[in-house]
Amino acid sequence: MLGNVLTIKGERKGKEAVKKGDYLRCEIFYGAFERRLTVPEGAETDKVKAEFKNGVVEVMVPLAKEVAAKKIPLVEAK
Repeated sequence: MLGNVLTIKGERKGKEAVKKGDYLRCEIFYGAFERRLTVPEGAETDKVKAEFKNGVVEVMVPLAKEVAAKKIPLVEAK
């Protein structure tokens, strides 16, 4: 994490083979990826946690308690 930008980098590797009748088809896929996300203001960046499970990355970014949603009243236009 640099400033308020969270960078997630990874690499996909896989191989798939299908044998049907008298032929074999084999596919290999590979590639690197990178995603950058801007973390909201007030996030506690020192408490960021990440978990990889069943091919899914879950990133938890806690917000400081003093940061709360702000209600804005709507005024009907005339």
